[in-house]
Amino acid sequence: MDIERTMEFIVEQLARSEAAHAKWEARVNQHDKEIEAIRRNLSRAVKAGILEARKARKRHQEFDEKMTQLAAAQLITEEKQQAADHQIALLAAAQLVTEQKLQAYIESRRKDTNGHS
Repeated sequence: MDIERTMEFIVEQLARSEAAHAKWEARVNQHDKEIEAIRRNLSRAVKAGILEARKARKRHQEFDEKMTQLAAAQLITEEKQQAADHQIALLAAAQLVTEQKLQAYIESRRKDTNGHS
């Protein structure tokens, strides 16, 4: 009888062991599926990150180019403004000379008309 009980015990232990192994195997399979899903999501995220980084790099490059163009245009504008300021100064000086000559002419005409009246 001891042999029969031992055999029953062994059979029960084997059944429990197989059930536990089946649960463990199911968990491992589920874990493998989850890991594969995480890998796919991570791969998509990395690809999206790379794409966004490339777009950002392109935007930064375009911005830098625009800033360079803007700086060059600003320098040209400043040079033109300096030239215009110089021309205005020359015109102001010429205007002053013209005004002095006009006043001298007017004064001379007054003297001429005062002496002939």
